[in-house]
Amino acid sequence: MSKSSSVLINDIRNSMNTSLKDTLVLVEQTNEDPQCLDPIIIEYTPKLLQLLLHNDAYAAQILAAFIRLRGSSVVQLFPHAHSDLMPVLVWSESSNLEWQQVYCGLSWLSLLVLIPFPLAKVAEDAPQRLLNLANKYITSYGKPQEPAARLFGRLLARVDSPVSITNAIHFDPQASTVGSFVALKSYLKSAPSSPSAPYHMFLSQISKFLEHPVASNIAKLAARCIYYLLRGLISVDLINSDTISLGIDPLFELLEAKETIVREAAAKSLAQFIQLLPADASDQIIQWLYDNLDQNRPCEEFWHGSLLTFAHLASSGVTKFTSYPEFLTTLTFGLLFDQKPLNKPLGINVRDAACYVCWALFSGRKSFNLTLQTVSEIIKKLLGITCFDREINVRRAAAACLQEYIGRKSGSVEIIGSNGEIILLSPEKSLQIIHTIDYFVLGRRSNSYNAVALGISEVGLSDALFDALINQRNRGINSWDHDIRKLSSHTLTVFLKEGYGTPERVLADLSSKLAAIDPMTSSAQFHGVLYCIGEIISQFPSMSDLIKDEMRDYLTSILPSVLRPGLFNSDIFCEALAHYLKCCPLLPSDDILKFLYLSLSKLSDDSISECIDDSCVIVTKIKPLPIPILNIWYTAARQNDSPGYVKAFCFEGSSTSFELLKDIIASQDSETVKCRAEAVNGILRSDKVNDEVYSLLISCLDDYSIDHRGDVGSWVRVATMAALTEYPAPAFFHERIKTKALRISVEKLDKLREVAKELLATFGVEDGYGTDTAEHFAQILAECTPINIQEILIGCLSSAFEGSTTVRRTAINGIEMYLKTHREDFYNALIAITSSSDSHVCVLALKCWSYLLDLDHDISLHASTLEALILKILNSSIYPLAVHINALPVAYHLSLLAPGVLVRQLALRTRSKNFKLKKTAADLCALLLIDINSTEDSEDIQLLSEIFSDPKIVPTMDDINRFEKLFLIQK
Repeated sequence: MSKSSSVLINDIRNSMNTSLKDTLVLVEQTNEDPQCLDPIIIEYTPKLLQLLLHNDAYAAQILAAFIRLRGSSVVQLFPHAHSDLMPVLVWSESSNLEWQQVYCGLSWLSLLVLIPFPLAKVAEDAPQRLLNLANKYITSYGKPQEPAARLFGRLLARVDSPVSITNAIHFDPQASTVGSFVALKSYLKSAPSSPSAPYHMFLSQISKFLEHPVASNIAKLAARCIYYLLRGLISVDLINSDTISLGIDPLFELLEAKETIVREAAAKSLAQFIQLLPADASDQIIQWLYDNLDQNRPCEEFWHGSLLTFAHLASSGVTKFTSYPEFLTTLTFGLLFDQKPLNKPLGINVRDAACYVCWALFSGRKSFNLTLQTVSEIIKKLLGITCFDREINVRRAAAACLQEYIGRKSGSVEIIGSNGEIILLSPEKSLQIIHTIDYFVLGRRSNSYNAVALGISEVGLSDALFDALINQRNRGINSWDHDIRKLSSHTLTVFLKEGYGTPERVLADLSSKLAAIDPMTSSAQFHGVLYCIGEIISQFPSMSDLIKDEMRDYLTSILPSVLRPGLFNSDIFCEALAHYLKCCPLLPSDDILKFLYLSLSKLSDDSISECIDDSCVIVTKIKPLPIPILNIWYTAARQNDSPGYVKAFCFEGSSTSFELLKDIIASQDSETVKCRAEAVNGILRSDKVNDEVYSLLISCLDDYSIDHRGDVGSWVRVATMAALTEYPAPAFFHERIKTKALRISVEKLDKLREVAKELLATFGVEDGYGTDTAEHFAQILAECTPINIQEILIGCLSSAFEGSTTVRRTAINGIEMYLKTHREDFYNALIAITSSSDSHVCVLALKCWSYLLDLDHDISLHASTLEALILKILNSSIYPLAVHINALPVAYHLSLLAPGVLVRQLALRTRSKNFKLKKTAADLCALLLIDINSTEDSEDIQLLSEIFSDPKIVPTMDDINRFEKLFLIQK
């Protein structure tokens, strides 16, 4: 027991004596380790039962939790003397019980009904009362249904039952519930075998019942009931071929049910039934299973159910199915069962069940009945699954099989190798394997492919892993999973670098394998093999000459077909070709240029992002490129915002490419923001950088492009700061860069502030910048010069009115701290920002004015200037709608301070064609009338009166109250 479980048990024991409510909470925390409750259950069940009969709700809840966590073993601890029957029955018949109390009472009665003498001796009406109580809950859909059905079935199994089983249980697809099946199951398990028992009748009813669609929980119970019925028929020697068919056919159907729990129940029932049959009958059923396991068109569900059947047989010590000639091929197919998914991976259950078969065979010395050749083939497949299966649970299941087999061998372990040689694993090597395939290490796929695989290779079993990586269906470089193919290629290369295998032999095998692949029909396999060849050659460059001519002829023949426009699998074709050609470039032909045009069009955030990097390496090996080609790439980059072409310009490095990069950086179109970010990343690597380039980069720090994706200009700002951090600008530009970096260091985005902090560190500004505290925001503003205060204040305003809740609160506090000590400088800068022609900056300034006026800041010295600015904004048509909407609240506040011409401006906006602008103005005008009560201008009165004649914009009292409440809260 772990330390945490020990502490939890002590807490439960202490709370039992103080607060049952607290005990219930603690019991629910044992879900992951319920067996730790056993001492508590044994010690406190009698006390809880006493409290239960005194209607203690918490005692009932605790007992119900005990039964849920530990099953029927808890009920067996309940008192079961004949004197307990009537008190529990009378209490259970009460009408005011919670479901937990009913659940516990029925569970208790289902044990008491087993007393070995007539119930009428306890009470004359006891049988009928028990029957009525069970019937009351057996048709319900709550938790008490199961114990009620168990009570019902056990009562029917008694000789003194008030009703016969044939009259009590029926299976109607329209009315039957779980209770009917649980009751029948309890009856069959409790009643002694009898030739007069209605086994055949119920078997026929269930078979007909299963012809209709049923819920998975009912189908599961039906499968178990079929087994108990067949067992009863065998026990009274009434079994025949027709009866077997009547029971087996539904089980075969349930073996391929969609629900896993149904297949498991059917497999268990079928395996247990096979064990009861004579040898010839059981052989026929096993042969039928083998015959229907189709390897050409496999059904995942039937494969899973059949393998589970074999596993249950092996667990029970029945290994006759291993003597069939189909056994090894069937088990091997199941271990490697994997299908390309449509919406989820297929085959996980099958591989897991196949591992269960292996584990069952390896446990209890049953594997000693298998030949060494058979065991060796199974072990080699399990090694590949342990290292290279896609799913964590299957890797761990295969590892458990290996540990079971090796652990049960007292001496050395013998395995037949791929060439027929005997590989002898000493006890030391066997122990090394057991430690290598650790449960937790296998939890990470990268560990399995590298550390675990290398550890197994060290003991001389690398051939099995090479076979899994290269030759096995749907595994390694042949997998349908793109990431698995790449990871397998990397692992194979690591093996060769560590001296396991020879690169010459592996490359020869791969090239011959590639020549037999049709890229159009086997695109995944083509990608895996070609990518693997490129990966090996990248680590062993001298090996390229061995297959250079052969690969050139092959690629030249397939390039035209795989480079067709709109080809479905062009992404993986491009990635594999680029990975190979970067190591073994072909002569620059039209096909190669077409390939580069296609591969560079991929987006850098795709799953095949390295395709662009590999293609750029190819560009460096075939440069210089013709100027017309560069112009075509430039046009494609601008039209589709494809940064791959821009990255190629950086690698190509010619004067033409350099000029194209400058042109891309100078563009201000939000549709090409990815290209600009990539151009900024690469242009400083050129030896042609001049002052013009640095000026362009500084302008990129002001890129605030916005589209449906949000602040896409931030990508350019981040890329620019990162580039200037890596390649510092001349001293002449330092002050301008520092000013803009200071502004960005107080902007709303966390990434921007972090990168700005790194850039500022190159200028010796390290302390505090880029962090989220009000003091640092105020510090940055306080250290500004009159030249850069406006620019840095813009950054603070973006954080204060557009950032996240935390950043917004911090920035506003920083601004207020600065305002207390630099009032005049702040207002002068804010007035200058308000008059900006940049609408985004103007909106930020207006939001700041509205905030300050809401808080009753004294702006009397600047009121006239601000009033003139607001009038200019409201009367100007060059500003977008957002500016006018944000100007209205400021105009409203100014009207409160100095009612005048702004009242008319608000009223005029009520005639706007834009509903949002009209509605905002109307609400503010209505609130303004309440505050100043009247206006002397007749035109104003006429305009304001029109507000109340338009039902669409007329302010309701809710609108007015909302505005009043809003302003009061802000004040």
